[in-house]
Order: sequence, then structure tokens, then C-alpha cells
Amino acid sequence: MSETNGDLTYSWLAARKPPAPTKVTVKAWGKTVWIRKLSAGEYERIAVGAKDNERRFAALAHAMCDQDGAAFFSEGYMLKTDYAINFLAKQDRDAIEELWEAFAKVNGLTPIEDLGKNSTPTESGNSASN
Repeated sequence: MSETNGDLTYSWLAARKPPAPTKVTVKAWGKTVWIRKLSAGEYERIAVGAKDNERRFAALAHAMCDQDGAAFFSEGYMLKTDYAINFLAKQDRDAIEELWEAFAKVNGLTPIEDLGKNSTPTESGNSASN
């Protein structure tokens, strides 16, 4: 079967490599970290499966990596999600906000969009809807 430039094929899709991670300098830490784009499956598992108050930490745990895209919070092939969530929850809020802004940009989220949510709290504590 011949392929044309406009037709999607399994072989073309299977051969695609994920986008390169994005280098981010976290000013609050004075250190550099890499953030990668989540796969569709990772995004859905976090949006649906993570507790509301842990979604950002779970997303960051999956997205933080080295320059080659290897997960920051992994041991072998297993991502230590619970450990990562607890570890990130104890970090400086400014650093986490910087990481979240970078994650949102790399993963194409709008400023008020959150994983699995249609609204986010405003400064007054009320919810702002899309």
C-alpha cells in the first residue's frame, strides 16, 4: 500500500518521537529542570485519576525529567508517583508555581485551565469559570 504525504499511517505514527523536553530555570531554587509534554494517556490518567488537591503535583511528577526525557521521580521503569506528590507538596510554593507555569506552557494549557477542571479559584477565593 502506498503512502502519500497527507495520509496518516500507523508506521508514520509509530515512528514519531516525543517532543524534546523544555529547559526551565526555577528562580526560587536557582536551578534548572526539564519539563516534557505528557502523552494523551498520562494526561487523562492524571485528569481523571488523581485527587483534586494532587493533580498539579501528579502532573509535575510525570513531566519533570532530565534533558533526555527520563523521568525525574522514577526508579527503573516505575514512576514513584505517591513519593513525588508528597515530595513536591513540601516544596516552596513559588518554585511549584514556576514549574506549573512551565508545565502549562509546554502542555498547551491556558492560564485558568487546570487538569480535569473547568474553573480555578480566584484571589478572592471564588471560582472563575471558563
